[in-house]
Amino acid sequence: MDKKFMGFFLVVVLLITSLAYAGKSRGELVYNGFCVVCHGATGKGDGYSSNALLPPPPDFSSKEYWVKVDPESLRRIIAEGEPDRQMQGFTDELSSEDIDAVLGYLFSFR
Repeated sequence: MDKKFMGFFLVVVLLITSLAYAGKSRGELVYNGFCVVCHGATGKGDGYSSNALLPPPPDFSSKEYWVKVDPESLRRIIAEGEPDRQMQGFTDELSSEDIDAVLGYLFSFR
């Protein structure tokens, strides 16, 4: 691993750790550390880098989104990514427990 990535990773870990003391759930901590950049704080797909993505990230608060997706396919997307939507996979960055936690947190946007 290169030094830039390790530095970024350390910052993310420290951010997640510091947020834990603010009473956040594990899923919310993971979401804020890895997902909020694209998906936005409220899951509407309006994160600060969303304007550069085509197609834009999905709106997790939309009922239409939840009709089209099931928990297992969403878990697979988080883990493996979805290249045609510019969604990277997080298998190398997140444990199975973290993926389950963020998946549970996503359901809070419904």
